[in-house]
Parts: sequence; C-alpha cells; structure tokens
Amino acid sequence: MTWYRIVSTRSAECHTTLCSRDDIRLEGLSWQTIEVFNPAIVGHKPQSAVLAMPSRTVVQLLDFIPDAWRSMEQLLVGLASRLRDEGCRTVHVFTGEPGERMHAALQALDSPWLVVSDPMTARDARRITPLLSDMNPAMIQTHFLSLFNPLLRRIKHGSGARRLVITDHSSGRASAKAFPGSLLSRLRTRHAATYIDQVIGVSQFVCRRDVEDVYFPADKVRCIHNGVDVRRFAPAATPRADSRPFTIGFIGYHIPEKGLGTLLDAAARLAAQQRDFRLEVAGTGPHTDAFRRQAASLGLLARTRFVGQLADTVPFYQRIDVLAVPSEWEEAFGFVVAEAAACGTCVVCSDAGGMPEIVGHRREAGIVIPRGRADTLAETLAALIDAPAECRAIGLRARERMVRQFSIDATVDAYTKTLLPLMR
Repeated sequence: MTWYRIVSTRSAECHTTLCSRDDIRLEGLSWQTIEVFNPAIVGHKPQSAVLAMPSRTVVQLLDFIPDAWRSMEQLLVGLASRLRDEGCRTVHVFTGEPGERMHAALQALDSPWLVVSDPMTARDARRITPLLSDMNPAMIQTHFLSLFNPLLRRIKHGSGARRLVITDHSSGRASAKAFPGSLLSRLRTRHAATYIDQVIGVSQFVCRRDVEDVYFPADKVRCIHNGVDVRRFAPAATPRADSRPFTIGFIGYHIPEKGLGTLLDAAARLAAQQRDFRLEVAGTGPHTDAFRRQAASLGLLARTRFVGQLADTVPFYQRIDVLAVPSEWEEAFGFVVAEAAACGTCVVCSDAGGMPEIVGHRREAGIVIPRGRADTLAETLAALIDAPAECRAIGLRARERMVRQFSIDATVDAYTKTLLPLMR
C-alpha cells in the first residue's frame, strides 16, 4: 500500500495525517497537498502533489528529461507561469529527474512533477493515472510522444482529463503506403482523432504532413513554432572583423542526412576558385572519421577545423560569418537555424522540412537552397564571400525576425492562447 502525508486546509489551522488513497476517497475531504512516499513513481522523496487542484489543471506529459536549461525547459516553465496567472496549475510528468535549475523553477511555481521510466511503459501509465485523476486535470498536453502511442488514450480516460493535446516534434515524412496499408493508416488516424482534441505541429511542414500524409483532420491541427532564448542567443558585443578569412560554420550530428558531405563538396569548389575562407565543423557522430577523410581527399584540411561537441554554442555562432545547414533530412523545425539567426548570423539552409519557415523566403532572414546541390551551395556561399556587407545585413534581419516571431515568449503566448479556450 502507498501511504501519503496529507496537509488539510479545512480549517484555519493546517494539520498533517497519514492515510491510504482509499481513506482519502472515503473521507471525501478537500485536501490541499499530498506528499507521496513512493520513489518509483514520484520525482523526489517526498514529492508534493495537489489533490484539491483548480478545475483547470494542465498535465504536461513528456518523453523528456529536463536536466539542463534549454529551450524546452524554458518553454515549460514560461507556460506554467503564464497558466498560473490565468488561474491554472501545471503538473509535469518526466522520464527523468529535473536538473537543479529546472527543479528550483518548478518549486518556485509550486508545480509538482512525477517521474516515470524512459521510455514510459504500460506499468508507468497504470501507476500514474490514479494520481493524475486525483488532480482533476482539465487537459493533458504531450511532447515527444507519438500521436499513436496507445498509452495516451488510457491515461486521458483513466485520469478523467477533458482534453488531450499532442505537440508533434517529429521529423521526416510519413512513408507512402499502397492499399490496403493506406486504408489501415486512415482507420488508425480516425480512431486516434476520437480522443485527441488538438495536434500542434512545431512547423507548417509538420502540420501539412500530419494532414496530408497521416490523414489527421485539418480542423484539429495548428502550428506553433518552437522558440529560442533570444537573450542568450544574441549577437556578440564586438562586431566580426572584416580582415580575417570568411568563416563558414556547420553544426550538427555527423550523419550523411545532415548534409555535411554536400558542404565539403561545395567547399572544394570554393577552394578551386581561390576563395579566401575557413570552415568550422562542430558536433560529432558515427561518420565523423569518414567526413575527415572526405575533407582530406578534397584538399580541405588546411582550411577546415573539426571542433567537436560544444558545451556552449553561442561563441561558435558569433564568430562565424555564415551557418550552412544543407540537411537532406526533413527537419521538423531546425533549432540550429533559429539559434544562429538569433545571434545575428546569416544562415544558408536547404529546403528540407520546416527550416525555410524560420528564415523566410526571398532572403528575408536567410537563404534557402535546394537540398543535395553542392553546386548551388557553392554559388550561394561565393556570393556571400564577395559581399560581406550583404551577409551581415541578412544576419541583422535574421536577428530581428527571431526576436519578433521565434522567441520563447512568442511561443509561450501562442500556447497560452491555444490552450485556454480548450479548457473552457
């Protein structure tokens, strides 16, 4: 039996008692908080949770470990704070312990959390559903969980949540299916749409895919772009010097789908034209050695520096002139594009996935090129090397666009405006 320390607010003086869950239900009392003594379920011992929750309680259910202070952690804290201002309380379910900064932020918001396995299992769902039910959730919002995760329906109905909102962060395109596979896909989606109330795609690309390829009803799908910390990702205090070689940057996981091979081929074309440039490659991956060998075979080692995994990417974005993101994979969003743009760095990205939505079209805040085209990439980079003032101007426009449309605050605003009406 799981036991709880209960703090009651029925009278002016609070008191504490120990009882079981059945005792709580039988007494039917209005409890303010419970402290659950079960470390297999709850984040820390004891972990506060709320029983007499407001009628508008939001559960954030994530396949995510908030052990740093990235855009996702800031979004969760910002949204919980905004919802609290609107009379709502937020409860989080994570697949790992919050880091120190996240821990402190959630405690300051009086926002409890639960911890489940990574990945969440059916056993976890059975264990947390009664706890969530006690919290009287008006809504469950998910992140990094599939639209078709069978546990979501069970948790929604078992907890009594009135709404289920799925935030779709997934990259790639849905695989084409011939009959009868296409029919089965449509039937699966039709079933999911009976208990999913809203799908939020992190880009228009994700939304189009979910409607056109996954067959989700268009009236249940809307876009809210991810946001970045525009205070942290900001231009350097000292402008880049014009006297140094033009620096092209790449950052990402070292696999062919990210397009680093295409960039190296483009760099070889620039070198053959006697262009004065340097190439900085950040990140690691299973194909790092292969890309080093490619750089050597193309005669680029004297111009290329592999800098490895970076603990802080801001100085990297600030010191390069242009970030090349020639991904051939359909990126759901493309955080490196938004982060570099927020630092005032010109971005050249492929037309894959949601990345063009970040920089805009017609060179508004970056340049979009066809994926897999080393010749076009080389021509674009050569033009920027020859016109450094235009390169800087694009970076300045990119910074303005990120502050205006792609900040954490803008994303929190959009989520708040979407979620509140669903709870009425």
